[in-house]
Amino acid sequence: MAKQVINLGTAPSGAGGDDRRGAWVKARANFTELFNWISNLAQTDDQATSLPASLPIAKGGTGGTSVAAALNNLGLGASSAVNFAAIELSSSTPWIDFHAGSSGADYTSRLIARTAGTLLCEGSRFGATGYLTRTGESGANQNNVFNIAWTSGAADLYVDVTRIGSLQVTSSDYRIKKNITTVEGVSFLDRIDRYRVVEYEIGDFDVWKGDGTVYQGVIAHEAQEVNPRSVSGEKDAVAQNGTPLIQQLNHMAFITDLIGAVKELRAEVASLKAQLAPPPDQA
Repeated sequence: MAKQVINLGTAPSGAGGDDRRGAWVKARANFTELFNWISNLAQTDDQATSLPASLPIAKGGTGGTSVAAALNNLGLGASSAVNFAAIELSSSTPWIDFHAGSSGADYTSRLIARTAGTLLCEGSRFGATGYLTRTGESGANQNNVFNIAWTSGAADLYVDVTRIGSLQVTSSDYRIKKNITTVEGVSFLDRIDRYRVVEYEIGDFDVWKGDGTVYQGVIAHEAQEVNPRSVSGEKDAVAQNGTPLIQQLNHMAFITDLIGAVKELRAEVASLKAQLAPPPDQA
């Protein structure tokens, strides 16, 4: 039914307008239609005698008289754990704010996209169970994930749950060192002579998958027998969960062995030169 408009007539007397009964008939019809529409009833007289306790969802309401009931009726779950199938944010810099501990601050953590293709976590640190691996920025996501753990001196790289080794860094500032002593009493030339240089391919083991590439290097536990400080970890070691604990090379130990060997060679050359040099009176 169309809205019933009461004809007020000509001011100030109302001449020509609806009489009192006619005006109230129209008003009653308007109220009846409104009550019936909200109550989702047929548009006949006196179908609805009172308004429902809450505005039905079909009429633009929530169907609930409390926040929890409204959220549940709208399919969003309980008030403390709202459920969405998807969220789309559209603005120049869309964001989501978090208030840890019911903080009254603007936010304790904020996920924000300040530029296209970049999502920032502001106000706090960000962590994950693992970060998917892939080739470059445009490669497809792989099944493996990685994490990096700082162990008060080294950054250990994990793929899935396997420790691959430490990321090589060149920090050598004296301020991070203590108990410094000069290595003496060893033959660096003998060490170099005892290292076995091998060629090898990567096999299919745990997260490693060989591709036929041939590499040159050493075998960790063999090098460890020559210089215990050249390798970390133990041969065939496994973690409590059964994953292998991979031995890794300390490349700086090999470099300093080479430095020591060169110094020994230089000393030997100087000694030979001195022996072969003619006496001063024959020069």
